[in-house]
Amino acid sequence: MCLDNGVHFTIPIYDGVQFIGTYSQFRDITDRYDLEQQVITNEKLSIIGKMSTSLAHEIRNPLTPISGFLKLLENNFDKAKSKEYFKIINDELHRMKDLINNFVMISKPEAPRKKDVNIQTLLLETIHLMNSHGNLHNISIEFTDNIKHDLSIYVDKNQIKQVLINLIQNAIEEMNAGGEINVVLNKNRELNQIEISVIDQGCGIDPKILSDLFTPFVTTKPDGTGLGLSISQRIVKNHYGEIVVDSNKNRGTTITVTLPISIKNDRRDD
Repeated sequence: MCLDNGVHFTIPIYDGVQFIGTYSQFRDITDRYDLEQQVITNEKLSIIGKMSTSLAHEIRNPLTPISGFLKLLENNFDKAKSKEYFKIINDELHRMKDLINNFVMISKPEAPRKKDVNIQTLLLETIHLMNSHGNLHNISIEFTDNIKHDLSIYVDKNQIKQVLINLIQNAIEEMNAGGEINVVLNKNRELNQIEISVIDQGCGIDPKILSDLFTPFVTTKPDGTGLGLSISQRIVKNHYGEIVVDSNKNRGTTITVTLPISIKNDRRDD
């Protein structure tokens, strides 16, 4: 039986001036509690159903060319084109593998392996890694360090780098006409945290999509899976941080990642 502690009350009973007992009233809310649990369960099942449908759709996409090229190889084996066919098949199989790995990461993310990491070095390494990709699209990536002194934070270096790569990659893909991406590092002394902003000059995000941007399989790209931002958000939350998106149609997007600064006596994730 579930009792509603919010409305129960107790009244003392006196015999003249002597306390002899109490009168209490409780309300049984078992039915309401069971109904709430059923609604929560149904919502979970609905989300799982939607994600499963989306995952099945995404897996079906690469299966179509794989089946087609295997049929071509079976019916008309052409040595001249077989190498090209096998490359396409292999690429599509890798795409399926990455899709499933990302889906597993969302449902059961790997616990971060944290250590003190110099945030400026991590940002410069990531920008250097992404510069060549940006150059191919006539995009430069600039770094603005507003802290101006070396600062270490307690994070999983590889996971945070994965988040940054994903944000910069998204910014590059949003800027069809080229331009500049600015990665800005700030320190919020009041909240004892850092703020990493990735600012692009792209076309912005449709307000209808913005509210569901971190929902798995929601994407603005024709060939996107919609898992990158979901994974990034999960990683940042596992680091006790937050991702905030500010976007204006035709005026660009700013995505800001906030992360707590290293606390030497706090090692909850060791």
